[in-house]
Amino acid sequence: MARSASRLAPLLLLLCLAALLAVSGPAFVPSAPSAAPSAVVQTPRDETFLDDLGRDYRGRQTLSGYKCRLWTSHENGITPSTHPGAGLGDHSYCRNPDWDPGGIWCYTSEHPLTNWEHCAPIQAAGATDEAGPRPRAASGASSALARPRAGGAVPGEAA
Repeated sequence: MARSASRLAPLLLLLCLAALLAVSGPAFVPSAPSAAPSAVVQTPRDETFLDDLGRDYRGRQTLSGYKCRLWTSHENGITPSTHPGAGLGDHSYCRNPDWDPGGIWCYTSEHPLTNWEHCAPIQAAGATDEAGPRPRAASGASSALARPRAGGAVPGEAA
């Protein structure tokens, strides 16, 4: 009897799984993982480029043409110590450490109204956009998160 029960165990398991699928529906079936992002293209450090995820963008200029400041030049706000692993460091390349839906940005001391601004998007090599450039909101307007100024003040708020 024990021998026949051990032969039925796999069948019983399959029946249980089938019943679970019937109750849960196709959402229960695990899907194959999505394709891995493409590898980062190796280019000289001073050349501007963008990989598929924008993590290694090398631009140093905002949409308005202002120069970006070093990420290490801030005592408050988003810094290499507050966002380790976000690609910040002793450089002024545009980054998106807080996953801002408006895209890559940097701190700048040149802008007359704010201490940060989004950076100009750059397409990956070989990419084309037949529709042309997307309209963008005014500097900072597309971000749901304000960037703290050095000293703790938030742009747009009275000191």
